[in-house]
Amino acid sequence: MEFNKIEIFSGNLHTRNSAKFDVIQQEIDNIEMMHWHAAAEQIGCGVLFIRLAV
Repeated sequence: MEFNKIEIFSGNLHTRNSAKFDVIQQEIDNIEMMHWHAAAEQIGCGVLFIRLAV
């Protein structure tokens, strides 16, 4: 199962902390795909996972 991650940020992209984002991204990568929607919503990082039709 392949997923594309689309990162959506509110406000100025240049103001985000890169180090903190890397940690959040790592947490997202560890999320089981069947629970991606609930986990991403809980983290509140504004990341959408879109399932690609192959």
